[in-house]
Amino acid sequence: MAFWTYPLTGFGDFFEQRHVAFAEPMPADRVCSICGRIPSNAVHLPCAHISCLRCKVEVCDAKQCPLDATAVTEKELIPFETDACYLERRRVVCVVDEKKCSSNFSGKLSELKLHLVRCRDGDMHCAKCNRLVAREAAAEHYRKCCETNSTRLSATDARVREGVEEVRGIKEDLESLRQKALNQRDSEDEFVNGISGLIERLADLDRLLSVAQETVADAHREGDQSSKPPAPGPFRAASKPGACFTTCRFQGVYAGLDSLTQSKKIHVVGCGVRTLSGY
Repeated sequence: MAFWTYPLTGFGDFFEQRHVAFAEPMPADRVCSICGRIPSNAVHLPCAHISCLRCKVEVCDAKQCPLDATAVTEKELIPFETDACYLERRRVVCVVDEKKCSSNFSGKLSELKLHLVRCRDGDMHCAKCNRLVAREAAAEHYRKCCETNSTRLSATDARVREGVEEVRGIKEDLESLRQKALNQRDSEDEFVNGISGLIERLADLDRLLSVAQETVADAHREGDQSSKPPAPGPFRAASKPGACFTTCRFQGVYAGLDSLTQSKKIHVVGCGVRTLSGY
């Protein structure tokens, strides 16, 4: 079913600037020719165009119609009114996201106001996973959103692994291409230098993807550990009475190893803050 949508102005606070869908198009003499609103108060211009009171100010300031440049004076303007009773005689529909709502509402303007209070159609963004969710299914989605997040993390982890493997394959192919160029065309230094630069850039990308992969793995581990109570003590017994030890996990070790060169022999890594228990 087709519908025609217009913003209203001057018909009360609830409908002020609200877009309302009508089952039939409104007559042209009830719609502002300039801004497209349906105003409760408007004026006829000498050129037969319609102007709401807001657009009237600009028309009078310019002393001409903005649509056809017809000269206009304020004395030539003919005011008229469109009251709520006129709109009540025209059928309206409830439209959400450019389609009719699931309840297929069709009625008067006053009935639309009551319907909109109860209508739950449309989509919203989940505050947890930021996915679009139908409002009617929002409560059920939030109850299962933890499972959804785990699925998304798994999918992200798989994409990162695939990206790492692909970049490493490209790096090997470029290395092979550089060796062929060195053997056959030693004079083309520019070509060789370009390939070398690409390999270095891919190496940097490889390290970044490795860090991202470790981050996703950490998120998985932290998600699994969040539902478990803190450990009551060390993972194994101390060597003697009164002695304690703790285990630290360092991130980015392998990525840091790749970045070491002859001129850079030290790479500092750290571990995150951990909660100790049983000491």
